[in-house]
Amino acid sequence: MSRTRQLYITVEMMGRSFSFENEILTLESPEEPEVINAYFAEKKVKKESLKNGTYQYTFDKLTSTDNKTKRSDVAKAIHKSINDGLSSQNKEVKLIDITNVINEKETGKEWPLQSHAKDSTLTFDQYKNETRTYYKKITGAPMGYQVYLVTETKNLKDKKVKLKIHEKDSDLKVLKTKDDILPVLIFNKEEDTSTETEASDWIEIDVKEESGNKEGGHLFLYNEENENKVEVGIKKIQLRPKEDKIKTEGEDAHQSFEGWQEALYIRENETEEGKKAIEDAKTLVEMRKSETFVTLTRDTDADK
Repeated sequence: MSRTRQLYITVEMMGRSFSFENEILTLESPEEPEVINAYFAEKKVKKESLKNGTYQYTFDKLTSTDNKTKRSDVAKAIHKSINDGLSSQNKEVKLIDITNVINEKETGKEWPLQSHAKDSTLTFDQYKNETRTYYKKITGAPMGYQVYLVTETKNLKDKKVKLKIHEKDSDLKVLKTKDDILPVLIFNKEEDTSTETEASDWIEIDVKEESGNKEGGHLFLYNEENENKVEVGIKKIQLRPKEDKIKTEGEDAHQSFEGWQEALYIRENETEEGKKAIEDAKTLVEMRKSETFVTLTRDTDADK
């Protein structure tokens, strides 16, 4: 079925009709909204130093560079002077670049320039320091771990999508059926470190257009405006329900964190702390077995 229609115009004037069927406008339906992917992810921060043009340094006085020590000292002084001014812009120059330029041999000579006149210049690469946040798709996480729900979409900018989390029905342990929903804690903001809000039904996520792109299967987002755009919804969750302990006998496993643990056979003697306590107790028993005990018998005749 075609998603387009062709339109033309008919004009009437003084009882006469004119049709302009060769002047066509194709009416197109808007692109269908689409959810491209939805997955669990962990948030990573990557610091990068990217080339950002060049910097030209001007000497404010005659400066000697006629030996290795002087050249090293001049390079360090230039490096500090420039970076003190650039740091507020998250930009920098690198000492190695300055050193290489100062140590560069003069054309036709076997040694670098022996001095730099006032107002002479040196040019080297400039860098911008960027912090990029990216979301790495994960396939495993411990109970109680904080992870992110990521939805990549198309034509859903400034809309909401709703998600549910299910247990795969091939091996149900926490939930009873594949249609049941796993309750988790949700965070109002990504920067929040704790929450008491439990979602046991649909989880709403706001979709936004962000500066970013996909690299190596990871979703990268930029702190500053960038020509690369992605449409994405992100929600921080914690893999546990709100309740800590089982309240009643026969209670469904998904209703408490202890129920999750029981369903997955993670009991106290299976935690690292519990295992250590058991091993310490065994070691103590073995130590006691190897100890030598002396039995003393009282001589009652000696008391007489």
